Amino acid sequence: MKKRAALITSLLLGSALSVGAYASLPRPAMFAPPTASELGLEGPSATQWNQLRAELLALRNDARRDMQSRIDALDTLLDDQTADFRQFHATTEQAVDTYRQRSHALTLRMISFYEALTPAEQAMLRDAMRDRLDRLQRIRAAVQALTQDAF
Repeated sequence: MKKRAALITSLLLGSALSVGAYASLPRPAMFAPPTASELGLEGPSATQWNQLRAELLALRNDARRDMQSRIDALDTLLDDQTADFRQFHATTEQAVDTYRQRSHALTLRMISFYEALTPAEQAMLRDAMRDRLDRLQRIRAAVQALTQDAF
């Protein structure tokens, strides 16, 4: 029964993490956060935004690399009949919690950045982000249409 439970756990965990394989793929620049010049920011606001943007890109890249290494580790564990899936789960949960904390802190700093902008800069930022959101929604709709047709 323990073997069966371990196998089921590993299959479920493997399935959940296999979705993350996509996360390890290089992303085109169109999915990167916009630069300060794309947002219409200048001076100190532009410098501060580009620093936040660089941190966001680094955080995403760290998460993608970590996900890929965990997928590789899980692949190795699946070949081991004495694999410790509890330990794998615990370290994965710890990594996810760390990522969430870093992401949360960065999000709060980005909100503070936005709040410190002039009303005109805030309006430019909202317009640029609205355009980006619209584009992402179109991409999402196209992907949904493709996947619905595939099944």
